[in-house]
Amino acid sequence: MTSRRSPVGRRSQAGIKRVSSPAPGWEALFQALPDPAMILGPDFSILHVNRATQQATGLSEQELKGRPCYEIFHDASRPPQGCPLAEVIASGRGGTAELEVEILKGAYRVACAPALDENGNIQNIIHLASDITERKKLAQALRASEEKFRTLADFTYGWETWLDAQQQPVYVSPACERISGYRPQEFIADAGLMERIVHPDDKEIWEQHLLRHRQGDGPDNLDEIIFRIVRRDGETRWIEHVCRAVHGADGTYLGRRASNRDITKSKQAEEALHEKEENYKSLYEMIRLIADNIPDLVWAKDMEGRYLFTNQAIVEKLLIARDTEEPIGKTDLYFAGRQRAAHPENPDWHTFGELCVNTDGIIHASQRAQRFEESGNVKGEFLFLDVYKAPFWDEQGNMIGTVGIGRDVTHEKVLERESKQAEEALRIAEANYRSIFENATVGIFQSTPQGRFLSVNPVMARIFGYDTPEEMVAGVVNIEKQDYVDPADRREFQRLMIERGEAREFTSWNYRKNGERIWIQESARAVKDAQGNILYYEGFLSDITERKRAEDAKRQAEIRYRSLFEQTHDAIFILDLEGRHLDANPRAAEMLGYTRNEILKLSFADTSAQLQESRQVMKRLHAGEHIPLYDTVGELEAGQR
Repeated sequence: MTSRRSPVGRRSQAGIKRVSSPAPGWEALFQALPDPAMILGPDFSILHVNRATQQATGLSEQELKGRPCYEIFHDASRPPQGCPLAEVIASGRGGTAELEVEILKGAYRVACAPALDENGNIQNIIHLASDITERKKLAQALRASEEKFRTLADFTYGWETWLDAQQQPVYVSPACERISGYRPQEFIADAGLMERIVHPDDKEIWEQHLLRHRQGDGPDNLDEIIFRIVRRDGETRWIEHVCRAVHGADGTYLGRRASNRDITKSKQAEEALHEKEENYKSLYEMIRLIADNIPDLVWAKDMEGRYLFTNQAIVEKLLIARDTEEPIGKTDLYFAGRQRAAHPENPDWHTFGELCVNTDGIIHASQRAQRFEESGNVKGEFLFLDVYKAPFWDEQGNMIGTVGIGRDVTHEKVLERESKQAEEALRIAEANYRSIFENATVGIFQSTPQGRFLSVNPVMARIFGYDTPEEMVAGVVNIEKQDYVDPADRREFQRLMIERGEAREFTSWNYRKNGERIWIQESARAVKDAQGNILYYEGFLSDITERKRAEDAKRQAEIRYRSLFEQTHDAIFILDLEGRHLDANPRAAEMLGYTRNEILKLSFADTSAQLQESRQVMKRLHAGEHIPLYDTVGELEAGQR
């Protein structure tokens, strides 16, 4: 041991001599390194350090020299496990490692390289350390995020698939085995497996679907088909397949995401219904004749929302279909989408049903007849329906869909709305306008349809960057050009004034006097003379720029998670550790028959069929166990609340 230590000691002293007077350029470079750098002896002693090392440790070079590096940086009596310096001394070759460094309070990537003399003996070792603490934190956060989304995808009831840009499967959810009999690994390993299990009679449907993929994969390239597959065991299953292109934030095409749902039972029910219709053909023709001769809208849908029957009135007034046969097998969304696509320049061309609740789902859940009000624009004209819906039962007492009747009460509703507007106008006229005008905390204005301000209050002048109301009234001679970033917003505001006589919480992007852009939200009404001619507009507005920025940031953060959460066919519940509901998606609300707000007021025990069983489930969840809840969900769907 003595004979070995002695040469090492001599070499270390030589190393100290060697680094004590390095070439000026080398020393300047060494000291300029932003990361801690040292020159060490083969006995782990510190020979020379740069300024970054002294700053990181809080010790001077004289305090560090001669001391073992592991004593300083690891507060230990020997090198830590995985020490790259120990590897260099043992092997004579350079090495790297990632280590937790106690004195520096972080994770570092350490690289060591030996300097050898002419005999190949280690003279000293160059030791560089780079701070990777933040990188490791980001890597851990990324792994946690990926685990979160993979867990959500793996536990969906549908068969989910992700194809890369070369149409090779990179992810297939476990549900594929329940539906097709094949495991996820088989689809990933064999890209042609999906095409081979398509039923021979539906090959053309599948091939046309793939052709559409190749012709265009834009961000709105959503495609939906229904076809059959042949399972591993030879059984035929009906599949509803929905897929769309996936693009990165920069628009790069990343592949396609697809969802497959087993709709065999609903198809069998549909086929059974068609079979019965043949047996009652004469009765059907009589019903058809009656339905097509009444002014009310009449229809029937299956449990998936696809039309089974429509009369002439709904075809002409709502769906805008070619005839009463075209809607069969299609949904409301098909016809709404077609109308919007035909008039992309007019977002108000077809809005019917956009703000209505899923009344079909309410009937499915309650299994009783109910009355609803449904409204929106059809062909650019407002339509208001008084709707009566009821369950549709087969001969065995199974619910197979819904039937509905809708009466056009638009004229009555327009009269009701105009009456309310008149009452509101009278109330506003009787208010002490001047007091509000001068002392309000929001901007108040009067302006002409031609684009001049008649008056503005002090708050509004400040919002738009003017010193006084008088300056703003005199300075703005064309509201559309001087105030609105997008002149179309001004024209939309005026359209609302003409058609509705008011605009509530109307949002637009505006210019301040100095050219700065701000978001404005305003509510206004049209003041008219006795003949109904608009004299001027009056209203109030607020600067919502900061709120819009916050909303945009929040929307971007939630879009990835919320898209999957809201659009999945499966019911998803999120619980806290006490079993209280924190969130639930639309499918969950539909399945339970509650609104989302009602679900959030309930605990898991409240919505479980068996109280004791729910407690056991929560106990197992606390222990970290993944539990399929299909039995509980099945009881809920059967009406056991």
